[in-house]
Amino acid sequence: MRIKRINSIKKFGIYQDFKWDGTTSDFEDRNIIYGWNYSGKTTLSRLLSLLTNVNQQRASEIGFKITACENDGSSKIHEEAIEDLTIYTFNSDYIDQNLHFEKAENPKIRGILFDIGEVSAEKRQLLNDTKLAIERTKAWFDSNHNSIDDFNQ
Repeated sequence: MRIKRINSIKKFGIYQDFKWDGTTSDFEDRNIIYGWNYSGKTTLSRLLSLLTNVNQQRASEIGFKITACENDGSSKIHEEAIEDLTIYTFNSDYIDQNLHFEKAENPKIRGILFDIGEVSAEKRQLLNDTKLAIERTKAWFDSNHNSIDDFNQ
C-alpha cells in the first residue's frame, strides 16, 4: 500500500484547512518534498510519520483524509491510522534524533558521528547523560575536596 494523495488536513501545524486542489501530481512510490523555509515541509513529513501509528483520538483532532492505493490496486480514503503502511521520512526530526555532529576532546579532531536507529540514539543519549553525571560528580568532589581530606586525616 502507498499514499496516493492527501485530500485534506485540518488542525495540524500550518495546515489548518488544507484541501488538495488537483494541480499537484499524486504521490509516487518515492517522493522528495521541497520548498521554501517555513512552507510546511517538516509539518507534512510529521503527518506522514504519524499515519502509521496515530491513535483514533489524535486522528480526529488532526482531521485528515488520505487516499491510498491498496494492495489489490483499488483506492481507498483513510481518516485514521493505516496499519500496513510503511513510511520513511528524513527531516529535521530525524537529524536531531539520529545524527550527531560532535567535537572530540581534542579540538584538532573534527569528528562526525551518525547514530542510525532508535537503539543507537538511545545509547548516545545514555552516553551523554553519563558524561554529565561524571562532570557533576567531579564538580562536587572538587568543591568538597578539603572536607574529604580533613575527614581522612
